[in-house]
Amino acid sequence: MMKKNPTKNENDFDFFDHLEILRRKIIFTLILFLIFFVVSFIFIRPLVEYLKGPIKDLKVNLIYSRPQGKFLSYLKVAFMSAFYIIFPFVLYQVGSFIY
Repeated sequence: MMKKNPTKNENDFDFFDHLEILRRKIIFTLILFLIFFVVSFIFIRPLVEYLKGPIKDLKVNLIYSRPQGKFLSYLKVAFMSAFYIIFPFVLYQVGSFIY
């Protein structure tokens, strides 16, 4: 039977406990980011149309100079929209880990 340390309370964690908490927060954040990335990529056409809204009056078309340009642009837009959506959650996770 292990004896409890009388000077150590329930809120004291050792280094590896903090690493475990950090690992869980990072994994949960990455899973949430992946979910929002997939959702953003599913709804990419309305999202791109919304982003092209300010230049619709200029009668300008977007030009893709490489064959993979459109696909990579869609990936970048989905990535940035997922990052934009998840950023407040990331700040909360960082703050809750530090505090």
